Amino acid sequence: MKITMYGIKSCHSCKDAEEAFAKEGIKYDYLEFYSDPIHLKEFIIKRDTDPVFKPIKENGYIGIPYFELEDGTKTFDFNEVIEKCKSSK
Repeated sequence: MKITMYGIKSCHSCKDAEEAFAKEGIKYDYLEFYSDPIHLKEFIIKRDTDPVFKPIKENGYIGIPYFELEDGTKTFDFNEVIEKCKSSK
């Protein structure tokens, strides 16, 4: 299953996701946007237009890590990603 993760290296939750994915042997594309303005622009557009971010923004959060899966799933929960990967095997 293709997984795309948006985040920044200094984010604790992003680091937790990376460690959990490594432990489970899950491969993913990491679009780190702290030092890449193209990925930052992609993330901002998603954050500003996708309804999945509404509760995140209402609570004053950034919304990372953010995951998009090839099945259309959009989530901020790396455990949900892990479970979907396990169930798709």
